[in-house]
Amino acid sequence: MPRFSVIVPCLDAADTLSDTIASLTAQSFGDWECLLVDGGSRDGTAQIIARAAAADPRFHALAAPAGGPGAARNLAVGEARGEIIAFCDAGDQWLPGKLAALDTAFADPATDAAYGRVAFFDGQETRAVSVLPRGPLDIAALMGANPVCTLSNVALRAGIFRDSGGFDESLSHGEGLEWLVRLAGSRTRFTAIPWTLVMQRIGEPRRSRDIAALCRGRAAACAAAARD
Repeated sequence: MPRFSVIVPCLDAADTLSDTIASLTAQSFGDWECLLVDGGSRDGTAQIIARAAAADPRFHALAAPAGGPGAARNLAVGEARGEIIAFCDAGDQWLPGKLAALDTAFADPATDAAYGRVAFFDGQETRAVSVLPRGPLDIAALMGANPVCTLSNVALRAGIFRDSGGFDESLSHGEGLEWLVRLAGSRTRFTAIPWTLVMQRIGEPRRSRDIAALCRGRAAACAAAARD
């Protein structure tokens, strides 16, 4: 049983997925598996996944049914064998010491989940770095600036994920925030690691045409916050 199961949902990610995979193989801590979940890509994503699985037995290829990244992540966690679940989007990159820092954090039994700082880069250089909250991660922080920033920055014990009920597969936008709000509301104990662990790729803003889906995702997060 590996220490970590890394979940990478992929959809038409051929331009960036190889860099994501390279950042995983560069980890200084090597006790992990990675589940690469193709959500029906039409570019070369499937071929990149197949090459990674052939080159390194720690990579496993999965195919997800239609349903978006939340469904892909839920499917992959169902197949995961690791003690700790970590997420990475197929476009982001991890710093080489990320899993080593997480391993240290989770050596403390009081840690249910962990996250660090995020550097926002345009593919060539860093544009900004996130700031950690002064106190515990709570619903107010998540609904405000959201210092977690991206699911690529989240790791948690496998049992905590399963107890959470996973991602709401009815949401095509905002499923990550809604899930984090539920975790915070259930008194999940987050450890903030004071180092930059993730490079989140940024680019030209893309406007979603599905405004209703964006609103549903935010409304679902608000509803979860109100319940807790």
